[in-house]
Amino acid sequence: MRQGGFFKTVRFLNRLLHPGWQAEVPPQSGARVYICRHKNMQGPLMTLTFLPFPVRTWVYYVFFDRETCYRQYVDYTFSKRYHMPMPVARTLAWVVSGLVSALIRSTGAIAVHRGTVRIHETFRESLDALKAGDSLLVFPDVDYTSEDDAMGAMYEGFLLLGRSYGRATGKGLTFIPLHVDEHTRRIVQLTPVTYNPAAKPADEKARVREALHTQLAQTTTDN
Repeated sequence: MRQGGFFKTVRFLNRLLHPGWQAEVPPQSGARVYICRHKNMQGPLMTLTFLPFPVRTWVYYVFFDRETCYRQYVDYTFSKRYHMPMPVARTLAWVVSGLVSALIRSTGAIAVHRGTVRIHETFRESLDALKAGDSLLVFPDVDYTSEDDAMGAMYEGFLLLGRSYGRATGKGLTFIPLHVDEHTRRIVQLTPVTYNPAAKPADEKARVREALHTQLAQTTTDN
């Protein structure tokens, strides 16, 4: 996969702003799906800045286009979440939306069309990326603004990639949870969980989900 110059510039600057961070995540051979908590942007910010290899990140589709990004910031982020007066919300959204949408596209992200009829495009592009040897990065928290140590509910749609990848390749897709520790300034790889395409899909989905959820709930790591 290729990442754009805008993303690489922002990543370089962010590394300067966050000295001492390191990612203890060894490069893998073949496709993987990395899973990390969002934690109010800390997860995406740190992983995209410090992972030593490129990944295709799942990002909500509204952030790819300036107009839809603008509406998201005006109608929710700045007005409802941060309770800004509407004139301020509109002005700030106009500035931020152009930068954010350009940056998201520059990362090589995959648009997640959650709640729309275009969700099949998300899985088709993701499967093509995995078959090409690219790895994905998914932040499944339902409450992405939460900074609580306890892991809450998470979206499970990404687990369907295990079944579709198995059908397409005959191989098990490995999901790798990541722990972002702001206290030690480390990104640590936890125990990988490989989807068994020969198992009953419902049982295997539940097994992988539980294993990932348990590990993502960790607040410390022995690594």
